Amino acid sequence: MLNKKILVVDDQQDMLFMMKAILIRYGFEVITDSTGDVINILEEGLEPDLIILDINLGDKDGGDICLALKQQQSTKHIPIILVSAVMDLLKISGECGAEDFLAKPFEAPQLINKIHNLVAA
Repeated sequence: MLNKKILVVDDQQDMLFMMKAILIRYGFEVITDSTGDVINILEEGLEPDLIILDINLGDKDGGDICLALKQQQSTKHIPIILVSAVMDLLKISGECGAEDFLAKPFEAPQLINKIHNLVAA
């Protein structure tokens, strides 16, 4: 069976490193991006099974990126989990069409459970 491919987008290198380590340990193939250039990455032919997207990406807004992805025919089917320490995460995820959200800080089992709920192995 092929490993599920997950794109992790966060502007903090330590967060990217931690999430990549967790996901690899659970058998996922992981692509990371710290630029927030998700739409360009996907246009280059990358087809992840799921996207983990931080809301605060420096000068970019993960909620806006999520909304743009959900409005495009070619990417709207890809499940998105928003992650952030912001208080209105539920509201933001609902407004942009994300399938789920996870407040920072979180434990590895929380992340893995949410992924398994969205992409059955």
